Amino acid sequence: MDRARRAAERERELAAVVRADPDRPGYHLAPPVGRLNDPNGLVHLDGRWHAFYQYSPLHPEKAVFWRHAVSEDLLRWRDLGTALEPVRWYDRDGCYSGGALPLPGGGVEFYYTGNVRTPDGGREAYQCRAVPAGDGSGRLRPDPDNPLIPGPPPGYTAHFRDPQVLPAPEGGWMMLLGAQREDGTGAILRWDSADRRRWGFTGEVRFDRPELRAPGFMDECPQLVGLRDEATGEERHVLIFCPQGLGPEGERFRNPHPCAYTVGVLKGCAFREATALEELDAGFEFYAPQVFAGTGERTVLMGWLGNAGEDDQPSLARGWVHQMTLPRELILRGGRLLQRPVPEADRLLPLRELDLPDDDVAQLIPPQPRPAHRLRVEVSFEDASAGAGPDPASRLEYLDPRGIAVTVSIRAAGITVDRGGSRYQAGGPERTRTLPAAPHRAVELFADSSSLEIFAEDGACVFSQRIFLTGPVAVTARCDAGARLLSAEAALLPGP
Repeated sequence: MDRARRAAERERELAAVVRADPDRPGYHLAPPVGRLNDPNGLVHLDGRWHAFYQYSPLHPEKAVFWRHAVSEDLLRWRDLGTALEPVRWYDRDGCYSGGALPLPGGGVEFYYTGNVRTPDGGREAYQCRAVPAGDGSGRLRPDPDNPLIPGPPPGYTAHFRDPQVLPAPEGGWMMLLGAQREDGTGAILRWDSADRRRWGFTGEVRFDRPELRAPGFMDECPQLVGLRDEATGEERHVLIFCPQGLGPEGERFRNPHPCAYTVGVLKGCAFREATALEELDAGFEFYAPQVFAGTGERTVLMGWLGNAGEDDQPSLARGWVHQMTLPRELILRGGRLLQRPVPEADRLLPLRELDLPDDDVAQLIPPQPRPAHRLRVEVSFEDASAGAGPDPASRLEYLDPRGIAVTVSIRAAGITVDRGGSRYQAGGPERTRTLPAAPHRAVELFADSSSLEIFAEDGACVFSQRIFLTGPVAVTARCDAGARLLSAEAALLPGP
């Protein structure tokens, strides 16, 4: 039986079980069954948001499809079915990641990597193009002339994937690809084309900071984004990528494979004035983010709320695993990226101010079958007295019948997330980010059944993680001496 037919049968068999899972998100994109990973082909087209993604309906069998979903508001997603299937000679072992390119005269093209496993255990990688099928199905039609690029240039291995195609500053079109050198170090490559059909290798992206030249063993999912720096007014390039193999550095880069960015200016293959590598997300699960194409003045990013090799989550017993992050708007200020929840969240989850008791303990969210809410708090540390500890905290505690499942500790000098009481703790129970000491700290949280995303420092500090709890779940604030909850606003997700 072919893969496409078996995948369709698996979807029919498990759809009801997946929909009934209390850990299923209400306002995040998740697969109908099976495994989701990288977002692909994100594009805003005809007033709607389209998200394709890596989809393995036969998981744990290694057969990667592209799935297609659409949204009017970036929060409520409607599944449109499978868009690409791994059935051609050049993608038979997976339709791997890629992106969307809106065309100047209308329409859109999609680019992806075809993955092939060889009998000796090796791999081949082919860069391919697809276009909408044109029949209203949401499916994509691969180019009959695929592959556009039949393999890596000399000096690089078959770890050669994840094309981003965009207009080149010099004219024509450029394609950025993640790659691995033959010496086992990571790189980003540039190809150029006048017609998007015939591509020529331009060279390797070169950095003027030595530590950026080989941070890992493979640089995946490159994304080049043009932004105006709010502080300086300068036009800059932000290069986001995933340097696989980059090890921990104190609090940073603690996930299996991190996601990072640098800011500078790309001229030809030279990335000049590059800033030091910064981690994009401080949480436990975040990878392979992509920016929506075709958004005009907005820059909207969405990532995979997961990690490679960490599929043994509680939802797998219900026939599905992983989800996307909340989409975020990107702003550049003073050479640093800020990630803010998209303003569409104000319509679905409008905040209302809570009445706080004159006490050190306050319930902010009443018990819910699973956490599904938005919460914003402001904490003051100006009342620290001689009786206060050295680093007083306001703790947001997610309480389920087993006790404290998750704690978000907000301090004058940083934030710590501890999910030691949850049903999922891959990578350890705790993440911390030290921040410049401040007398006040505003923090916003988005909980959606089995995920929790935390935004602080106006979006300069973000934590994304899965939190599998046992309902009912309530949220309580508990303040040490020297910390005071100034205000709290909340919104509960409305029913379907």
